[in-house]
This record gives sequence, C-alpha cells and structure tokens, in this order.
Amino acid sequence: MINQGVFKENRYFKKVQFSKAVLWKDRELSLPKNIVNKIIENKNIKEIKFIDELKDETWIFERKKFLASIYLKQVGQEPQYYFPIEIAIKIKHREAHPINAIQTMASFAGTPEWEKLRIKLHSK
Repeated sequence: MINQGVFKENRYFKKVQFSKAVLWKDRELSLPKNIVNKIIENKNIKEIKFIDELKDETWIFERKKFLASIYLKQVGQEPQYYFPIEIAIKIKHREAHPINAIQTMASFAGTPEWEKLRIKLHSK
C-alpha cells in the first residue's frame, strides 16, 4: 500500500521516515503528481507537513514556498514533484502535536522527576 498521506482541514500530512523519504544526494523530498495537483487546486491548503515520529521531527512546508520550489522529475517508476528540504520549518514532533505532549506528560507523571518539578513550581 502506498503512503499517500492525508488532507485534514487546511493541511496535508504525511508520516515518513526521513532517512528513507529524503533523496539525500539532492536534499529533496517528493510527492506524487496527484497529491500536488490536489494541493494546487485546493487554495485552502496552507501547509504540507512531513512527520517522522521515529526522529520526533515535523517538517512544515508553507504553501507559497512549496509551490515556488516544486519541479517534475523522474527518479523511480513515475515522475513526481520534488522540492528542497531547506525550505522546511523543522520542529520537534511533540511541539507540533499537542496530544503527543499530553501523552508524554501522562507517562512522566508520578516519576521522581515529576515530583521535583511539581515541588519547584508550587514553591514559587
């Protein structure tokens, strides 16, 4: 099954492993033509997000920079649109997805570190 990603609200999300998804020689990512065509057609799409949960990173590509940078190239079986990774805003995945931060906090609760932080915060 091909990972096509998902459109949600005004964003396109795709979970990847950057070690495998990036064409490192050229420092580029790619998307299939049909996905890029949907992004072009739907002017409400403001961001393209690539999420690597293993690396705990999210790379956010703003629509304007993305569209200005894409070009069609054939590396594998079919042509895809490529774009440089340098135009991405790179953040930690937990910062981009609050639910993950809540899950992390829940697993942290009750530990000695949690107690130290709780005491420190309440003593101010």
